Formats: sequence, C-alpha cells, structure tokens
Amino acid sequence: MNDDALKYLKLCLEVLSQRESGFDLNQLQTFLSEPETLTLIGKFSEQLNAAWDDYSQESEYVEEDLSETVDNDDLSTALSTSEENEVPEPNSKHEEEKETSEDETASLIETGDNLAEELAREISSDEVTERPEDEPEVILEKDDNSTEEVTEETPLEEVETPTPIPPTPKEIKMNPIMPPVRFKLPNATVNKAYNASLETIGDKVVTLKKIEGLDDLGLRYDIENNVLAGDPLLAGDHTLTIYYLFNEQAYTAQINLVINNDPKSLWKNIPSDKDEKYWKSDQDNQGLVGIDEWNLLAASKRGRSHAHVGSCRDDDFALKVDEESHWHIAAVADGAGSSEYSREGARMIVNNSSEILTAQLQEHDAHLMELLALWQQDDSIENEQALTEALYDIFAPAITSSIDKLAEMAAADEKSFRDYYSTLLIAAHKPLATGSFCIAYWIGDGGLGIYKSGQSIKLLGDSDSGDYAGQTRFLDIDAKSPDDIKTRLRFSFDKDFTALVLMTDGISDPLFETDNNLKQLEHWDVFWSNDIQPELAENPETSAAQLENWLDFWSQGNHDDRTIALIYR
Repeated sequence: MNDDALKYLKLCLEVLSQRESGFDLNQLQTFLSEPETLTLIGKFSEQLNAAWDDYSQESEYVEEDLSETVDNDDLSTALSTSEENEVPEPNSKHEEEKETSEDETASLIETGDNLAEELAREISSDEVTERPEDEPEVILEKDDNSTEEVTEETPLEEVETPTPIPPTPKEIKMNPIMPPVRFKLPNATVNKAYNASLETIGDKVVTLKKIEGLDDLGLRYDIENNVLAGDPLLAGDHTLTIYYLFNEQAYTAQINLVINNDPKSLWKNIPSDKDEKYWKSDQDNQGLVGIDEWNLLAASKRGRSHAHVGSCRDDDFALKVDEESHWHIAAVADGAGSSEYSREGARMIVNNSSEILTAQLQEHDAHLMELLALWQQDDSIENEQALTEALYDIFAPAITSSIDKLAEMAAADEKSFRDYYSTLLIAAHKPLATGSFCIAYWIGDGGLGIYKSGQSIKLLGDSDSGDYAGQTRFLDIDAKSPDDIKTRLRFSFDKDFTALVLMTDGISDPLFETDNNLKQLEHWDVFWSNDIQPELAENPETSAAQLENWLDFWSQGNHDDRTIALIYR
C-alpha cells in the first residue's frame, strides 16, 4: 500500500502541473525526498485536495472502494524513503505500474482523499505519536556499494510532531514581481555644484516619492521638480534608495551615485628645492608705472604639474621702463619641460633680450621715429621695407646675443644647448602724441597681441606649432638667421588700445584652446572682461599681485606654468 500512496501523490503532482495555480510544483517535489515530508504534506493538503477535486470532476474516472486501506505509518515509511529507492530500474516493475487500470486509479483517488484528511488531522493535533516498543526502528545506511536495512532494539524517545506552517491567507496579496524599472544619475564631483534629474531607463512611467541615503552628502532631493541638487561633500560610491509607485504598486530600487574627488585636492603643492641648481621662486610678480599714464605688470606661477613633484618653475618674465627714451619693454618666456635647465634658459633670455633691446632703442630712437613718420605719411613698400630693416638692426642683437649666451652656459655646464631651450615673446611700446607704436618678436607658442576692448585684436606674430600636439619652436641656433628674425618681427601704430598682452601657453591653451580662437575678438573680450579686468587695481603693483593669484585658475588637463605681461592703461 506504500506504493499506492506514492502513486497518489505523484498523480497529484501531475494534475497540479497542468493547472494554472500558485502551487510550487518544484518545491513539493523536493519535499518528497525530505525527512519532514509528512509535516510538509500537511501544509499542502488543502491545495492537494482542492486541486484533485477540480481535476476529478472533469475526469472520466469512477471512484470505487479499495479492498485495502493505507495507515499513517505506512505512508510515513514510504515518504521517508530516499529518492534513489523510488526510481525503478528500466524494464522493471515500473513499466508495469504505468499500465495501471482505470479501476486501480479510481481506488487511489479514494485512498488519497482519505490520506489527505488523516494527514491534516494528525499534523494539526497536539498528540504525540509513539512507536510501539516491540517495533524496531528502520535506519537506512548507504555505503559505496549498496543500501542495507539495519535494525536496532533501542527504545525510542518521545518525539513531538512539528507544527506545520499555515498557508498564506487568501485575503493577503503577495507582492507582485518587481517591474524592470531602472534609474540613472550623472556622476558628481566634490565641491562642484550638482543639479540633475533622476531619470528612468526605458519608457516606464513611475511616480517618485522620495530618495534615502543623501545624509551627509550635501545633496537634497526636490520631489516636486525631480531635481537632486547641492554641493557634494563626500567622495566615493554611495547607494541611494528610491521609493516610487508603478501601476499603483509601491516599490523600492537602489542606485549607485558616484561622487568623484575634487581634482584640485589631488594635486600636491611641494615647494621646490632651494639647493637645486638655477633655483628660482615658485611664483613672482612685478608692477611698474610707465610713461603717460601707461602701466606695466607681469605675473608668473609654477604649474600644478611642477608643484605636484616639487620641481622648479620654468617660465619667466622681464619688464623695463626707459624714462629717457619713453620705451616700455615686456618679455615672457616658457622653458621647455624636457630641457634640464630650461628655467635658467628662460630667465637669461628675458633679462638679456630686454636689456639689449632697451639699449638699442635708446641708441636708434631718433632714426626710428623718422622712419615711422615717413611710413605714416606714405605706407609704400619702400618705406615699409626701410622701417623693417631698422627694426631688424635693433632687435637682431637682442636675439643673437641671447642665443650666444645660451651656448656659453651649455659649454660651462658641459651640457647640450638643448638643455636650455625656451620660447621668447618680447614687445616694445612707445606712447606718442597721436597714438602708440608697438614692435614685437615672437618665437614659440603662447600669445602676443594688441587688444582693443570690443573692437579689435591684432596678433603681432604667429604661434609656432610642431608636427605633433604639444610641440613648439624654441630659441635655437637657427633662430640667428636674418631671414628668420625678419619674418618674426611685427610692428603696428594704433591711435588707442586697451592693452598689449603677452602670455605663455599655460594661459593661452586653457583660455583660447586653439590658434584660431586666439585670432577671434569674441574670445579676447571674454578673456579680458571675465579674467583680467576684475584683477586690475589703481596701481600696477596691486594688480600684479592679484593676477598672480588669478593664475591658479582651474582648467582640467592644463597644468603648465603660467606667465602673463601687460602694457595697459
């Protein structure tokens, strides 16, 4: 009769598998091989009976009385048998069982109904079932070769039948499967204003209720406008819990908000070593009062890339005011980062070239003013060439002398000339009764131009770009060529302008980005009104100090030395 009980249960499983119910078929199949099967069958007895009643009403089976009955002990023994013993060998008695007649099946139905009722009553009662003392306990022991039954005569202790877990009441709705609603938020950065909407991925329409997990992050969620905003305070990956409604059901979801570190905080500021050969200060500035209410200023600061490793500033500048000839001189230089002593090359070039140029302008000032007057009266090619030749005679000694001194330094240090490479942008300005006369020489990158606010920008040269990004031209031996010097000389006469500006690429790259932008007035207007003008004070010394502080502006990916010089009023 044990086999009959098992066949009934398996038949129930087959019925349940064909019905659309919430019954967990796989779970019950697992229960059949567990020692607690008897208890668990009681848990599902109501579902088994209901399923079988529905099935039997639709079936053509006719219930008949069985000549034999199955007691609870027989069923318990059958259900506690391991799975291996329940699986028959091929072509064995199992094949015969498949051919069970309709009469046998009907008998199983009645037996199953009785069993289910008895199981439910037995499990729900508080009575303790005892094994007769004269009945030995059956223990199944399995080794690698076979399974044997071993009997023990030890009397059994009283065992309390576990109380079954009651089925879930029908009036309580189980949570439906969570719909595939996902959310996204852009990354944030510490100390950088954040303002973003919580977006769903896909076309699901949800009603957002709140977001948890924002404590201590410096962010607040505006549910009415669906805006997460604030100034992020804590870097890292932060898990946020989102509460929302979908199809009138309440759900939660989790999303990871990434708050990146403030890039500025990652940069170290290690002072340069004063014992380093050719050491100079990490920043510098100077302001001078010029002629006829014109002022001069310059500021230079070591870039973050140098500060991070404690290396020296490579940029440099020089300013001159000649009270005798009324010439103003400004020069800036950017030492090559790949050159060991480029900082000294830059320092020497700006100082030497500005000194030589000042002396040359004093000596040739009268003749130069005559040629300028002729060109203003008649800007013919002949007059322009005569003026250009005079400017070459004045500037060439400043350029060639600087190159010669670089070669001397290299020889003295037993180094290569390349170890002192630097750019040079140098300009001379003289105020006149009718306007201003400007002359410039430019080799390398950066920017040099005459700016008139809201009206014009006139570059006094061209930026030298190499074959690859980041490459430029430096003041080298080839720069001594007369043709090379002449092609780099520019002059201009303007009735009025805002400033003559010189800057290294540490400024021109982040603020203008391209050589073409450097030629556009709108970019210069933004540069002047947003960056420079706010830092200018009544006296040039204060202005220079404030511009030095401004040089610390943040621009991602641009961490080179920065130097600027102005002749302005």
